[in-house]
Amino acid sequence: MKKSTILVLSITGVILIAAAITVPIVLANLPKKEEPIMVDPPEIKEKGYKNSAECSFTLPTRTFSDPSETIPFSSTSEDGYYRVSPVKAEGETLSVFNLDGTINKTLKKSTVDDPDTWYVDYEDVALYYLGYHELPVNHFYHDLDDPLCKDNAFNVFGQSIRYFSQEYTRNSGYMRALPKANRYSYFEVDVDINGGYVNKRGNITRGAGRLVIIPDGLSQYNDGPSIFFTDDHYSSFYEITGYAKYGKDSAETSFVGPNFDGEDSGYGTYQKPVTVTL
Repeated sequence: MKKSTILVLSITGVILIAAAITVPIVLANLPKKEEPIMVDPPEIKEKGYKNSAECSFTLPTRTFSDPSETIPFSSTSEDGYYRVSPVKAEGETLSVFNLDGTINKTLKKSTVDDPDTWYVDYEDVALYYLGYHELPVNHFYHDLDDPLCKDNAFNVFGQSIRYFSQEYTRNSGYMRALPKANRYSYFEVDVDINGGYVNKRGNITRGAGRLVIIPDGLSQYNDGPSIFFTDDHYSSFYEITGYAKYGKDSAETSFVGPNFDGEDSGYGTYQKPVTVTL
């Protein structure tokens, strides 16, 4: 009788000891609450978004030949409209000229510290690239794997952030609708044509507007980058011509040439302008 009692007590003691050991082990294995990752906007702004290796995509620098040495421009064109040869920026200010040589507007060098230079209008963005051979600082590469990059950019630029694509090298698709490129290397830049590109939470709706930028330009010009604008996701295009006239006797100037067919629209309707070098 005594032996049985001792045996029971011993077994019970083991059970109690095992239970006492098991409880803290279970509690120790519970997942800990993770602290949220905080981003300090002033620190990001101080470092400079443009210089961040994690949030930038650098396109190769191009060297262009003098068009007067390679292409004798014609005094007439098929449709009688004109194009202003791009003028490279000098220093911190870009002068954008009309066909008659007068200044239409000026664009300052884009910097993180100056919100007035966070250009989003497609005309300003196109002219900026033609003059500086780079995009304004509020544009960033959208194919990065790190989602924090977009959040950092939104903290700095707010609703002025814009995407641009990787560098493409194909000569198919909508590129068949454009004149022959010196080299098939190009990229795309988002354009907000309907408003609401970025909401208050930083979510982006890309829409159908794009600039297609060919850094090496077209073989028919050889005077710097060439840019085309589409407002219907490549179904049709407008060539960026600068502030030029449609006709010799016209009093009106236009920033783009006439609309022509793009992908899925039959192609073949592009018309070459007369280039005027100022």
